[in-house]
Parts: sequence; C-alpha cells; structure tokens
Amino acid sequence: RIQILFEHSIMKIRNLAALCFDMDFSLVNYKLDTFVPMVHRCIAKTLVSKGTYPQSLVNLEDNDYQLMRRGLILDKVTHCIIDVSSKGHILSALRGLQFLSPNEIEELYPDKIWGHFKKFSSVLDDVGNFLLLDSVFVTPTIPIIAKQIDRILKAGAHQETCHKFYEDYFNALVTNYHPDVFKKNTGLYFPEMKKNVSTYIEKSPESLVKKLKSLRKENIKIVLITASHVDYTELLMSHAFGSNWQSLFDLICCRAKKPGFFKLDAKSAPFFTWDKENKDYSIASVSEITPGSIHLEGNWGTVDDWIKKHAVDGVTDAAYIGDSFKSDIVPTKAYSSWKLIAIVLEGKMCVGSEDFTRKKQKIVDSIMKMGDSWNTIFGPSNENPTLYGGKLLSCPDAILSDVNVFADIDVDKELVFKEDVGNFYDFYPLYK
Repeated sequence: RIQILFEHSIMKIRNLAALCFDMDFSLVNYKLDTFVPMVHRCIAKTLVSKGTYPQSLVNLEDNDYQLMRRGLILDKVTHCIIDVSSKGHILSALRGLQFLSPNEIEELYPDKIWGHFKKFSSVLDDVGNFLLLDSVFVTPTIPIIAKQIDRILKAGAHQETCHKFYEDYFNALVTNYHPDVFKKNTGLYFPEMKKNVSTYIEKSPESLVKKLKSLRKENIKIVLITASHVDYTELLMSHAFGSNWQSLFDLICCRAKKPGFFKLDAKSAPFFTWDKENKDYSIASVSEITPGSIHLEGNWGTVDDWIKKHAVDGVTDAAYIGDSFKSDIVPTKAYSSWKLIAIVLEGKMCVGSEDFTRKKQKIVDSIMKMGDSWNTIFGPSNENPTLYGGKLLSCPDAILSDVNVFADIDVDKELVFKEDVGNFYDFYPLYK
C-alpha cells in the first residue's frame, strides 16, 4: 500500500445508510476498445455532414489515440489543449497537432501559469472560453479538435474561423448526446447504441448483483442517480443487469442535471416523476420522493432527506460512487455531506489488464497511459500532480479502478483516506 502520512477520515460500508451510484462508467462499464472509435466516428461524421469539413476527419489513426486523455482543457483563446497541474502550471500544451516547447508555452502563458486556474479549478465549471474534456464521451474527439485547429492555423485563418468550428463542434455533441435525442432517434450515437448495445456495454458480473442485493438486506439503501434519461438508462441497465434491474434499487433518479444536482436546493431543482404511460415528465414537480417511481432531475438534499427519513438504528450517512470529476467527484465533495468513492477507469491500467486481448490492450493503454504525448491523468509525480491528480488526493474517501472491485470489499473493512495521499484502494497511480 502507499505509505501513509497522517489520517484524514475512515469509512466503513456497514456504517452507511445508503449508497448512491452514478451509471455511465461507474455502475455500468463501457467496452473502451469499441466505444472510443464509435464516439469518434459519430462526432466526426456529424461535422462532415455539414459540408464544410473534410472527410478525412472521420479517419482514426493509431497515433490519434495518443492525444486522448481525460482532464485536459480546451483553451479557445490560444487554441491550445492544455494539461494543468494542481497548482495551475501548464504541464503540456497541444496547438493543432504540435506539442509546444517550454519556451513556446511561456510565450502564450507567462511563467507557464494558467491565469484562469483559480476560478476554474475549485468546481471545474466550464467558464467563458474554456472547455473541460472530462469524460470518455468527449475525449475520443480530441484528435478531431486537434486536426481541425491545425488545418485552420496552417491556412492562416482568423479567430472567427476557429470559433465557428468550436460552435459546430459543440452542436455536434448536442446533436448526438442530448438526452431528448434518444426518443427522436436522431443523431448517430443513440441509434448505434440501440442497434448494437452489446458491442459497447459490458454485462455486470453476478458478484456485483449479489453485492447490491446483500447490501439491501443489511438495511443499506441502494440509489441510482444518473444524468441519463429514462430510455437510455433502461437500455444500458437492462443489458448490464437484466430486465429486472429496477428491483436492485430502493430509489431511481434519472436526468439528474449534475453538477447542478449537487449545487442547487429543492426550490431551484425540484424532482418530477416519470409518467410511464405517456413516457414523459409529470406535469407538476413533487416535494417528496417515493420508492416504486422513477424520479427525474432534482437535487441531492431531497434524496438525503429521504435517506435520513428511512434510516435504521440512527445511521444516516450516505456515500456517492461516480467517475466524472466535473459532475460527480468535485461537486459531491464541494456541495454535499456525502462520503465519496471515485471510480477512476485509468486505474485499470495500473492494476494490470491480463483479460484484454492484444488489440484491446493497445487502445486501452493509449487512452489511459498516453505514451509519450501527455502525462498520465495522475501527473508527472505525486509531488506535482495534474489538476485531476490533485483532486484525487483531496476529494474521495476511496478510489477504485472499477465498480466490480466494490463487489469484493467487505462491509466491515476500514477505508482509510489520508490527506495529500488519498486512498487508492486497488491500484498504485502511475505517474509520468
């Protein structure tokens, strides 16, 4: 285990009243080797269909995987994709297809300091001209951004051309990912997922199903809180856990508008119930949530009140399990009183991945380790972590590489978090 300096907090699963799970890349695992190329293809084809972008954007070369990594920031002022340390220093910068030298970085960022770091880093909100590349729904598109910016800059085009591309890029994400698109069956992403869900989503192991059932027998409430809409949730959860998946949960919350779900109160972010017959929102919001119904939107405080109301033997603490730094990890710690278990998929590479085929391993290693292009998501070193690496050393009470690891954790095991060291439960972070 990692050497501990001093104690910060201890958590036992048995001492929790509830466990709240995010879905995508948390409770449900995606197959990265097929999912990543598909996401790239959907966004690229959407852009190309506008008629102003070259067909070559759709091509995904082996080297393109080296550009993909979570936790990078698109700076729409300098047209760089930057990797920032936990103290605001620019660790690396990609402009077009060119990684900048230290001198070139300093020309764009005096003293190699990102001036917007303080405002941006506290809660990871996208502000103004900056976009956080946070999830695997977005990181496969980094080669698209890099190639198009490279093409624009080499052509000597003006700022307006770059910003028109950023607008088209954002619209391509909305066209494919907006929750309402699933029902309309438009875009490229959802139709592909409907047609070939088994190609992109893993079946959950029986050990995880048994774990969820056993926790409920221990009077620990199991709650699903996902930003995905009801229809997409049904598609993924039915594949991963079977058609009776809803029986595993005491409470189901869909279309949770995270991070607002954690920031806002019941007045600003009320819950609605799902009308099964009309497959739509209920007309009026609800002040209380009840088992047996699917709830939409809402806020963590109302869920916490429900957990406390149904607490057994005075146990009222809850823990949230999620993977997104922007939507799950940082806001849970910043705005709620819940404990936090972070799922960090990059940890799989640190554990070792003997179950991957050679082809899969090549892709997964590129996404998680980054070869010689970027630092790993954790940073150059424990003393100089990335923005994300720093959050991992300060936010989660425990860090897992996979939700399936959770299935093997004894309910009485002490999960010990140490300040400035964290609690990497099943892997050592790989710094480079």
